[in-house]
Amino acid sequence: MKTQLRQICGVIALVQATITIAAEPSASARLGRALFQGFTAWSKAEMATINGLPTEFSACARCHGPTGGGRTEAGVTAPSLVWSALTKSSSDTPAYKNRAAVWQAIEQGVGRGGRQLGAAMPRFNLSNSEKQALLDYLQILGSDADQPPGVTADAIRVGALLPLQGPSTAIGAAVQQGLRQAIDTLNQGGGIYGRRLDLIVYPVAADAETVITGVQQLVTKEHVYSLVASFTDLDTAAARQRLQQGLSAARIADIASLSQAQHKVGGDQNWRAPLLPSIDGQLETLRQGLRQTCPDSGEDWLLTGPDLDLSISGAKQFNTVSELMDSQQRSVTDSTQSRTIISVVAADATRELAERLRQWW
Repeated sequence: MKTQLRQICGVIALVQATITIAAEPSASARLGRALFQGFTAWSKAEMATINGLPTEFSACARCHGPTGGGRTEAGVTAPSLVWSALTKSSSDTPAYKNRAAVWQAIEQGVGRGGRQLGAAMPRFNLSNSEKQALLDYLQILGSDADQPPGVTADAIRVGALLPLQGPSTAIGAAVQQGLRQAIDTLNQGGGIYGRRLDLIVYPVAADAETVITGVQQLVTKEHVYSLVASFTDLDTAAARQRLQQGLSAARIADIASLSQAQHKVGGDQNWRAPLLPSIDGQLETLRQGLRQTCPDSGEDWLLTGPDLDLSISGAKQFNTVSELMDSQQRSVTDSTQSRTIISVVAADATRELAERLRQWW
């Protein structure tokens, strides 16, 4: 008697890489950025400001703007906090002489030339580490050092390494077409927080040298923020390691890559720009999308590989293709429940999984 086979909603999804920023500021300046923007709360919480300003309104960016350029609201002007403006004098207002003078304004409300700042300016009561961090950040606020590469006021530049010649040309062309269609749709809907997405595709062959050249080109000439959906068709571990090292040296993100064998999160390069979700967030978004595509799926299976520390809540996890396939073949008697399989492993294991599923089916 033939056994009815359970339906599989199969997806090969490679999620990869730590999001890091090239030439990123010091740890102190990163803390200052988080305090300025309100991503991190002041250590003394409601006592952060002497006049008791609610914590949700005590972030500097609330009044002075996210880039510190200053603005006017309800007749009250919050001046620019860009360091070049603070240290520049005019005909009737002297410059702040040094960091200590700037901090005196922040802490005591003593402004240029000893003038008292208006009551609308909070007098901050912060720890020594917060004080130093905020001053460190003010010295780069609004400058190129305060911007991720590839990000401007109206655009985000992303790159893709794709095989547009050789045996994988059809795959590369299909990925390129899909990327451009998705980006066009995104831009027509307003982009990402008002920024359009610009895609730069660099054609590569199946060797490490042209791939590394492509990474260098996209980073140093095109100044991309990250790589997206790259596929390099590297067929050896040594070549993939070269790519891994090249991306690490370039210090840029590699999102949804089909070329990488490692998944790394955290470490000492863990500052992330608030433009892209975390790796776990991307994976959960993918899972929800699969649920919409396969609404009858009763469970999720996750192939992660033995060296990956990644999981989805409620999903059954496998470390090898053989382990997953053995379990699949043992459970074919249940023909009522479909299944979603998500793979977050290297391209070789992904191709093996797809081929063994086709043979088994």
